[in-house]
Amino acid sequence: MNTQIFDQDTRAVTADEAAALLRTVPFPNLVFDVDETLYRRSEPYLRAYRLAFAARREREEGWPDEETLFRKSRRFTEEEYRRRMRGEINMEEMLVRRTVLSFAACGITVTREEALAFEEIYEKAQGEIRLVPAFRELFDTLAEVSPAPFLGVLTNGPSAHQRNKIRALGLTKWIPEENILVTGDIDTDKPHLGAFRAYEARCGVRPEETLMIGDNPEADIRGALAAGWHALWIKLN
Repeated sequence: MNTQIFDQDTRAVTADEAAALLRTVPFPNLVFDVDETLYRRSEPYLRAYRLAFAARREREEGWPDEETLFRKSRRFTEEEYRRRMRGEINMEEMLVRRTVLSFAACGITVTREEALAFEEIYEKAQGEIRLVPAFRELFDTLAEVSPAPFLGVLTNGPSAHQRNKIRALGLTKWIPEENILVTGDIDTDKPHLGAFRAYEARCGVRPEETLMIGDNPEADIRGALAAGWHALWIKLN
């Protein structure tokens, strides 16, 4: 098996490129991240932004453009999630803080009540996400291969939130429930070694035969490589 085209984090590939690679250079075990790998995280977020703040945006000036707001939100989501994982804040506080801080970084003040209302709309929108077409086609193709490769998911995040996304994407059509691990169910997350070892123990995969496909160069790529896995960096276009 030629793995030289993997195991690097200097250039991300698109979903179309990744799907083509995975058809021609098969791995025994393929493990996918979820957010910004199998679907575009910006779509439900920006839908919630348009709905939750439509009235204020009509009567007030200075609201951020969508790209700027989404970029800011990624920073604060990561920071507040880490605080949640350390036990410093509860789930509701994490949601409020990431929204209040994201808008504040764009010069907009939102109340706690507005933040919670936004998060409620955002959660509903996440239930309407759709799988990136290139990976839907890849999964359909691999389902017909004999022997079929192992397909799995290893994703960071609160268990209920991530599993709602997994259901919305319909992933269990191709990926058995027992091959899915959400780090909210364990005491560590990617890129820590414990997350990858927990996955190996749960699913019985060997690191040298396993490829991590994800968008985060630290959590997905360097974390996987440090665990002895192979890695493929995705950047959705």
